[in-house]
Amino acid sequence: MAVTPQHGFAVPELNKQVLLSLGMVTTNNALDFYKAFPDISKDSLVAELEASGKIAQTGQEKYKMLVDYNKDRNLFRVTANVVVTNSAPVTVTIANYTDSGETLSAPAVGLWFKENSTQIVFEVTAVNKTTAGAHTATIKPVNTGVTETIPVADAEFISLGRPSVQESSFQQDGEYDAWSSIENEITIIRTNKAYSDLASMIQIEQRGNSTYYNLDRTKLPKQHIDTKEMRLIDGDVANSVTSTGNRATNAKGLVPLVKQYGTSLNGSGSGATLDTAFFRDLSRAIDGDGRATSYKGLVGSEAYYLVEDFLKAQFNNVNININNGDMSDIQAIFDYTTDFKIDGITYSFKKYNYWNSARLAGADVTKSPQALGMLLIPQGGIMTDEGWKENLRLRYLNNDIASDEGLLNKFDTDGALFGKNTTRNGQLSLTSYMGIEANDIESFVFVQLAAQ
Repeated sequence: MAVTPQHGFAVPELNKQVLLSLGMVTTNNALDFYKAFPDISKDSLVAELEASGKIAQTGQEKYKMLVDYNKDRNLFRVTANVVVTNSAPVTVTIANYTDSGETLSAPAVGLWFKENSTQIVFEVTAVNKTTAGAHTATIKPVNTGVTETIPVADAEFISLGRPSVQESSFQQDGEYDAWSSIENEITIIRTNKAYSDLASMIQIEQRGNSTYYNLDRTKLPKQHIDTKEMRLIDGDVANSVTSTGNRATNAKGLVPLVKQYGTSLNGSGSGATLDTAFFRDLSRAIDGDGRATSYKGLVGSEAYYLVEDFLKAQFNNVNININNGDMSDIQAIFDYTTDFKIDGITYSFKKYNYWNSARLAGADVTKSPQALGMLLIPQGGIMTDEGWKENLRLRYLNNDIASDEGLLNKFDTDGALFGKNTTRNGQLSLTSYMGIEANDIESFVFVQLAAQ
């Protein structure tokens, strides 16, 4: 049988030495660790979040992520054409609601609304919200002599607030933001290794200028970083897990969350085409969302090549900065190398090698849809009634064991090689209790490109 050198193997125990430092990483020293070991972490978004301090403890396995459905101004739509005759009042039925129970809607007596297609300004003179899903509002133009029929497909009423009130005005209904939340949960991520007693006896050999020893030294932390990354970025609900020692989980990674709740572009299933029209539509969607003008992007290898080809073809139309000069810690460690600005949006892309199956595991990259994937992450955060929240951060679950306090990866050992029990071996494990938190997730974008 042929040997394929790029493929590893799985066995119960290995007789090689080990040196582990990932088990000492905390929220306070993560940046220093990843600066010291950039070769095992530079591809990892999870490591980047740890190093950036974008991580917070959670007191329970499940946690909430805020979803901001708000725009700067409230809006209501209607269920039928709006027919106005000589500025006479007309009663309309509301078509859109804030809550799933359809008890909250935008109109209130005294508020002014500008209709989007005609620019006619209306005031609300009466409302009836007694029946869920069937709120009505009586509206009329604020000036005389208006006759207009507004088709239901066009009728959108944008709040202007209360721009003209009486002297000694009194308290009236206020307008409020419509926050919601979605739930995610911690997943338990574990990496194991076991070593025989030869691990403490292998001789270090010097051959020329090279030292040959400790061949598995960096593999445990790298394997654990990889497992965390693949689980927290691409992992989805796993509700049919049956192997002994494993468990089912409803935890979702970032990509599945964005596909469900954010903006997903895939060319109606056939893959999006990367061209000027694509970036114009993307910018239009981002501008309409109104939350960020700067995005970091994780880009599969084939998608990266398409981006580079596009930038070269559009050189005179796109402000391009190949980021060789910015040596800030995060930028340098985690290898964001292509910055450009188009249609008012700034993008910073990195070639995401976890989506390069050839590099990751020796698989055929041309058969992997991830090679043509793009994940765009808005930079910054949102101000909420709970304070400032980063758009993207990690959550981790801690315990009350003093030796574990603050550790992002719990390092456990057993066996006589570690002074425990009498069996002449060493067993090691790294365990992380982590989940991804994406606030304002509707401003995240996932793109599945078509091969071009």
